[in-house]
Amino acid sequence: MVPTGVRVKVLYWAQARELAGTASDSLELHDPADIPALMEAILEKHPKLAELRQSMKIAINGKIGGPEVRLKEGDEVALLPPVSGG
Repeated sequence: MVPTGVRVKVLYWAQARELAGTASDSLELHDPADIPALMEAILEKHPKLAELRQSMKIAINGKIGGPEVRLKEGDEVALLPPVSGG
């Protein structure tokens, strides 16, 4: 069986949006797709985001998820950089 692709929508928030130069992307990943594969595709497209990689939280369909999460067709992924304020 030939692996099929999984298309996900990626939303960039705050500093991630500034570094990516866009508010969102639609990316196609090989199935099975997980967060590390997604991050590899994102960093290939937007290398400036590497500086936030270790500090970002990732939400999948509104819930924070870790590297073990498998992505499905149509998932919405949000990159949430750390927030500072006073």
